[in-house]
Amino acid sequence: MLLRYAEPNKERLMARTQAILGDRVSAKDFASIIAGDLTTIEELPQPLARRVLDLTLPEQGLEAIQGKTIDFLEVANLDLARAASRSVMRIQVGQSLGTGFMISPTLLMTNHHVLPDFISASRAKIQFDYENDIHGAIREITEFNLEPNRCFLTSPIDELDYTIVALGTRFRGEKELSEFGYLPLSAAGNKHAIHEFLNIIQHPEGSPKMIALRENRVFGRGKKGFTLYYGADTLPGSSGSPVLNDEYEVVALHHAGAPMNDKTFEDGRQAASGNEGIRISAIIDHLQNQMPTLPSEARDLLNAMIQTKFRGPSLMFDPPFEAYARSQKTSQSEQGVLEADGSVRWTIPVHLSIKVGDIAAPNKPVTKAISQPAIIPQQPAVAQLENRRPLPDYETRQGYDPMFLGVELPLPKPSKVLTKQLLKIAANQASIGDLIGAPKTVLHYHHYSLAIHQARKLACFTIVNIDGSSHVAIKRDEAFTPSQTVLEALEGNDVWIDDPRIPIGSVTNQKWYSSNSRFFDRGHLVRREDPNWDPAGDRDFILKCNDDTFHFTNCSPQIWFFNQRTNHWLGIEDYVLGTARAFQAPITVISGPIFKPDDPEIDRMQIPQTFFKIMAFIDSQTNQLSHQAFLASQEDLMNMQRPARELFEAREAKIVYPEAFEADIQEIEALTGLHFSLS
Repeated sequence: MLLRYAEPNKERLMARTQAILGDRVSAKDFASIIAGDLTTIEELPQPLARRVLDLTLPEQGLEAIQGKTIDFLEVANLDLARAASRSVMRIQVGQSLGTGFMISPTLLMTNHHVLPDFISASRAKIQFDYENDIHGAIREITEFNLEPNRCFLTSPIDELDYTIVALGTRFRGEKELSEFGYLPLSAAGNKHAIHEFLNIIQHPEGSPKMIALRENRVFGRGKKGFTLYYGADTLPGSSGSPVLNDEYEVVALHHAGAPMNDKTFEDGRQAASGNEGIRISAIIDHLQNQMPTLPSEARDLLNAMIQTKFRGPSLMFDPPFEAYARSQKTSQSEQGVLEADGSVRWTIPVHLSIKVGDIAAPNKPVTKAISQPAIIPQQPAVAQLENRRPLPDYETRQGYDPMFLGVELPLPKPSKVLTKQLLKIAANQASIGDLIGAPKTVLHYHHYSLAIHQARKLACFTIVNIDGSSHVAIKRDEAFTPSQTVLEALEGNDVWIDDPRIPIGSVTNQKWYSSNSRFFDRGHLVRREDPNWDPAGDRDFILKCNDDTFHFTNCSPQIWFFNQRTNHWLGIEDYVLGTARAFQAPITVISGPIFKPDDPEIDRMQIPQTFFKIMAFIDSQTNQLSHQAFLASQEDLMNMQRPARELFEAREAKIVYPEAFEADIQEIEALTGLHFSLS
């Protein structure tokens, strides 16, 4: 039986088949395979037979195959895919998102329409490992900036639509650039054939890294010679993704979801639909033509990239199966040692598990484990800069002033049960605020104080003085500075620090937030702007007050949608601060989470679903201490199920006034175990 190949070009078919088979078959068998002899193909090792059969027309195939495609895939292919994916990154420029990948130890490639010029490259954030692990949590992200002054080469969107640029320095995360590997490019034109499968590793809509496997077949080449057409699932944000064959060679640079630069196939057919990629062979040709005009450093970097030979991701990356193989090697401790008396000695590890009967487990809160909220939209880009670090002169922190309103409003008083659960502060870490008799469970900062729940590793309350008459709106261009050449960043790039007055690990820190940054903000309990005031107008001191809010002690995990939308928590914050500024009045604000035994657990941390905020002030009509209390919940956002787009759009459009969140202070006291001296 003879099969028919989909590739019409005999020379290309021979080159592609040779690339698959290498020197594994004789010249006679190779000729039979090219002729489509099914018997010879069936005699190949199964993985090779499958690769060759992939090149045949869909209606042909082995009798036992169901459907029109040969879908066997070696498990090792998944290791290759995982290894190749390491070099693929998300690119963020302001609110624009795209994909890119490393093509050498120094250079990355993406589309021109993702990074069109020096300015966009200077502002870009390169985010590696923006992907979910097997538990659905975002891995710890490593971020770099770019150095277009070292190398920047581009071709317009209506031509080859590529940009190659040099990576710069790391400004977030712990991994070295070398750990992400790279995908070498090849000028060879035999890396694909019509009807062959392709794989695309991408960040569709800026989401965590995805891979489109199989069923993404090549179905045409553009007449102009530099485009490739294929069917695959892609979305905005996929621009700049590598298009790879089953050996994980880069075949094309993905750039459009429809024919764009060349709408006619090489055989004269019209390209009416399908994805369009720019063939790597065409890009390499263009690079070589541009080389003589480039600065010396850029020329050297590109030359080194072009001369790199493809050896497969398994040699370029150190994929998981290689690490596993190394772990299986016999260690010296497992080998017998011949002693002088002729005996043989082994050193072996011993692990014992002993059950001594039923032992009552200590009492602990009942928790329900939930996965990451699968449908919360990805946090959008917000133009922000990197904040300054708080100064370590903690002895100068006055903390909350109980007489700030002209009448005494003491610190919230915890119940006896809650008092036992508060983190104790060492006596030698006292600050000025302690001189007024504050308990040693309270940490003091500029204009605010807080107490930490020892088991939950979050503040159980914060309390801040706000002077509306001397409040200063600190803009980020004054209190925040660029991180090297990074001029724009997300809220997620704010730098938070541990308070050295308490033991490391006493509060939830960056490791947890990095793993869960897709959904959770590091939500300020004392808002960044609240303590930014000084009657004397000392600008430097006001900046220090701003800086002081970036302690992890003042941080609680909040769904970004809850934290950043005016119809949720942000609306309450705006109302409170706006009241103080509008009336030029002093107010005191108490905020914190509501801890419940059944709060959902993510990465071994229980997430508060509800937060409270209390605004205390002197009523201008009665001249008496008064208050307004609020409760806001993020529970519905954490528990939403698909489909959710319509629900989010409805919530976004709905105007919710702060009064809708008003609550009774006795209810908050019952929920928190705190007494606020306001009722």
